[in-house]
Amino acid sequence: MGFRQVQVQTDSLSAIQLIGSAGERHPHLALVSKVRRLQALEWQVEVVHVYREGNVVADYLASLGHGRSPGDHFVDAP
Repeated sequence: MGFRQVQVQTDSLSAIQLIGSAGERHPHLALVSKVRRLQALEWQVEVVHVYREGNVVADYLASLGHGRSPGDHFVDAP
């Protein structure tokens, strides 16, 4: 979509920490590796913590994903 500066907001501090420091034997390494590959593209990505109570988008996405099958899902029209 041509974005050059992206801010990813999450209410999961553990996810932020995991992206920064997952070891080679972590059970979620495949997912963390995908996130890291996306971060390495030619753009600026900032991952920040927000409290869930203050983030309507996170609440919506959580409810959207509740009924879906396991796996990766991408929302390209926020």
